[in-house]
Amino acid sequence: MFRAVNLDMILEAMMLKGKSLKLLAISVLVLAVFVFSGCGDENSTVTPAPNRPYSPVPASGATDVRPDATLSWCYDLPGEDVTVTYDISYGTGNDLILAGTGVTDTVFTPPLAWEDNSTYRWQVTVKLSDGTQVEGPIWNFSTIYGGTWANSYALASYTNLQLYRGIELSGGDLIVAGSCDPSSFYGTEVLLRIDEDGELVWSLDDDLMSSVSDLVLADNDHFLAVGPGNTRGAVTYFDDDGTEIWSRTYGENTSRFDAAVVPSSGYLFGGTYYNSAAGNSDAWLVRTDGNGIKTLDFKFDIAGEDTLMDLIETDDGGFAFCGVGSEGSFITRVNEVCSELWTVELSTGNIQYAISIVQDSDSTISVLQMESSSGTAPFTAYQKSYRLSDGVFVGGYSFTGPALQRGGQIIADDDGGITALFTSLASYDGGSGNTPTMRIERIAPFGIRLWVTEYNAYDPTWGYGLLQLEDGNYVGIGSSQSGELDNNRYAFVVRTTYNGELHAE
Repeated sequence: MFRAVNLDMILEAMMLKGKSLKLLAISVLVLAVFVFSGCGDENSTVTPAPNRPYSPVPASGATDVRPDATLSWCYDLPGEDVTVTYDISYGTGNDLILAGTGVTDTVFTPPLAWEDNSTYRWQVTVKLSDGTQVEGPIWNFSTIYGGTWANSYALASYTNLQLYRGIELSGGDLIVAGSCDPSSFYGTEVLLRIDEDGELVWSLDDDLMSSVSDLVLADNDHFLAVGPGNTRGAVTYFDDDGTEIWSRTYGENTSRFDAAVVPSSGYLFGGTYYNSAAGNSDAWLVRTDGNGIKTLDFKFDIAGEDTLMDLIETDDGGFAFCGVGSEGSFITRVNEVCSELWTVELSTGNIQYAISIVQDSDSTISVLQMESSSGTAPFTAYQKSYRLSDGVFVGGYSFTGPALQRGGQIIADDDGGITALFTSLASYDGGSGNTPTMRIERIAPFGIRLWVTEYNAYDPTWGYGLLQLEDGNYVGIGSSQSGELDNNRYAFVVRTTYNGELHAE
């Protein structure tokens, strides 16, 4: 059965760690924890020992336990007039450390997240109001091994290789994609498959589009890559071995795609369509069937010369997209047939770029916006998230430090919060603080910064794409440049733990 439990919020903690500037606040808010325990279930096969706790969650011997997992158990009171409290002890060695006393519920949230790649032993001690004390059995579980790494991929046939987006296949491998810049003006799309250990499985390139702007997973590990195809929006459908199944282009007159989603049927692609008659550009949506045959075509004149930068499907079957126009950045919400429901313009008089959009667990739409008072290079913006419900502003968050480019991504975490990736200035120990670096920042559902981490701070490194894996860990995607070798940019991918950390080598 399911049982609701109320727990207090554990206060934010901060620490400074390693050579990367990290603000780590491990903060757990549990308003209603629903735990399947089987307690009292007449179909349960568990036979508890007399007066001892039983049915632990995680189950004893469990593996791949998440670092944010709570502990729960069952206990049957020996009488109606007896009350009970619990003491909880756990540790990674032979000695268990008392972590909680006087607990009145059969659920316990540890004050700190479990360490990655560790085996824990834990025990519940029952204390009854009649003075009886019963020690429960010692249970154990092992936490996930993140398999963390940070790799640059220097491929001889590619120069100035930059990655923008990635997806996770069902077996744990990654497909990451972007562009390289050979001696041509437009560049060439590039895709890499990387295994769980960070080893390159294969690479391929195609001249259909100059860059892969977005990747989306379809069925059976097939996936779609979209981007600008010379003067048209381009789409290629691949199997997981990188074999092209079909390719199509759409639009004309410098049209391009930058985002895609996979609804319940067919596909929806988002981008920008240049309106030659009006002399400006419109946000653009194209709906197709499963074979890429166009069924619907929509253009939106929102804020002057509009550029659509990101697109999502909402939880009611509709869609939302964000972008920038000559009059400022915008967020637009449409229904399942792409009829406009509302548009919010986020103009404040500065140059703004709404570059990435996501829907939170509470159905609120968040957008990552970079705002600058100057359009001159180098681009120095301050990134924020705006949260809207039905087009009404309900809150926001300012991320750490200035951004160095109009690029990055915001995603919804599996715990209801958000995480953003972008490029900022490194502030590592002993450094001058002026090196571009990939930065990931995680925000809890209630707006508290959990951690912010920089990666590869000693070499110039740019961050463009972010995804959270099935095991809760993160992958950051971008490019890096080694000044010791040459001025060439290499593909850069980092796989972190649930808390943004890298294991020591």
